[in-house]
Amino acid sequence: MPEFSKTVNDDYNCMIFTKVVSLVWQDLQVKWNKQSLFVFAKETYCGFKEDWRAQNNAEKKAAKDLNQQSNRRAQHHKEKADCLMTAHQAYIEKFGVDPVDLVHADHMSNEASGPEDDDESEDDWK
Repeated sequence: MPEFSKTVNDDYNCMIFTKVVSLVWQDLQVKWNKQSLFVFAKETYCGFKEDWRAQNNAEKKAAKDLNQQSNRRAQHHKEKADCLMTAHQAYIEKFGVDPVDLVHADHMSNEASGPEDDDESEDDWK
């Protein structure tokens, strides 16, 4: 297991990446070269390290949870704006005005039906 408390360039972590590259190279004979696989292993480590930090640090977990909630809301806003834009032509025909300058994800509301998480109370959600 990588040492997440150390950097991606730590000797022990590099030894693990080298071993992973060797195993992948032998098993899969993929189209990438060994250096590409090594870089891929290092980048994957960085993602796992963030998860490890969130599991071992309450502040990091809270920040990660808030970030994920913000991402879900932003995605919801984008989908809502995209849905409204499907009526773009009909709106122009009915009102004679192009709504494209008014319909942006940033303008969409948070129309949730309740708390997102089991840990969030109804009062906190409101």
